[in-house]
Amino acid sequence: MSLSRSSKNPNVLTIPPPVHPTGHLQGEVYLDPQAVVAPGVCLIANPGSHIWVGAGVCLGMGTILHAHGDGIVLENGVIVGAGVLLIGSVRVGAQACIGSASTLYNTCIGPGQVIAPGSLLGDTGRPVAQETTPPPTPSDNGDQRQGDLAPETGPTSSQSNRPPVVGLEYFNQLRITLRTRGVL
Repeated sequence: MSLSRSSKNPNVLTIPPPVHPTGHLQGEVYLDPQAVVAPGVCLIANPGSHIWVGAGVCLGMGTILHAHGDGIVLENGVIVGAGVLLIGSVRVGAQACIGSASTLYNTCIGPGQVIAPGSLLGDTGRPVAQETTPPPTPSDNGDQRQGDLAPETGPTSSQSNRPPVVGLEYFNQLRITLRTRGVL
């Protein structure tokens, strides 16, 4: 890390913002030079969308911002805890704080608001149809351990009616996708 003198005040040393090399940036992303990004942060803006991170914003370890639609805007001084997931069109007002392991989906948070850890906020925007068949259970022949998934053999009518993937399930799917592409 190299220190440099401020052009406005030569008596002040500045430290470059820490952007961890294992993070992931994709699409139109603006990071203010005074923003702090912890290890393992993924900032993904779909085509036609953007992510804007203001001055003094702190993004906690393992946070994922996945913008689509109008994009994601984090105003100045926002604190985002570890393992937070922001999906879709999200706007977080200045000096707001989002607790760790929270998920925000297509929502706005006002300036100075505090979101409790583990919260799920936002409009999922899709009606959820009830599945008519029970979920598959592992076979009794011992080939699969409890919790393992059987390989899918193709789309079925019940798969098209599944609810949107959010929270920890979304995070795990995205992490697996990034690892198979050699990003993580």
